[in-house]
Amino acid sequence: MSKAELKETMPPPKIWEWVWDILEEISDEVGTEENGKYLLAYEGWGGLCVSKVFDLTKCDKENEDVYYKFAEEESSKIIVEWLEKYKDHYCLIDCGHESTGLYGVTWALFEKYNDKPIASSGKRKAVGYPDIQIEDKSGEIVYLDSKTYNTLTKGQSFRTFYFSPSEDPKITTDAFHLLMSFELDTAERKGKRAFIPISW
Repeated sequence: MSKAELKETMPPPKIWEWVWDILEEISDEVGTEENGKYLLAYEGWGGLCVSKVFDLTKCDKENEDVYYKFAEEESSKIIVEWLEKYKDHYCLIDCGHESTGLYGVTWALFEKYNDKPIASSGKRKAVGYPDIQIEDKSGEIVYLDSKTYNTLTKGQSFRTFYFSPSEDPKITTDAFHLLMSFELDTAERKGKRAFIPISW
């Protein structure tokens, strides 16, 4: 099964223990569990789920193999549905199909967005200005947007910053706005070209 784009930071070991403890208990249940900012979605594959691939001409062992393979292949469709369902409030950390339960368990671990601004529609949006919403201990909001530029184009006017209002704006509070810009250069790292910040 191909994996979706994953979040770069991983949760602590205690969260993974929680995930594996739940997955070991699943047989044919479908549901979600929350632990702080983490959401685990799961679907256990039982007899009813795989009945459409039952073959009367095959022995039980052959059918069992077909059931498991079917569940594994269908897992990617379920994970895509979860990605669509949770995209406004969660980012995917990891996902897969484990061989626990009757014919396996499809699962996905998500982490709640905590830095994407909430638009006027109430949804967290990743696209558009600003990139990040920071809330301090007193509840004050600061909007942060980061930009990059190439050393060779440092003096060109296209680096001018423009803001265009939208029908569903991410700016919903009177707040400070910070724009941070990073100058990038290229270097070779592990045989590949990499972009290196050299000033800000």
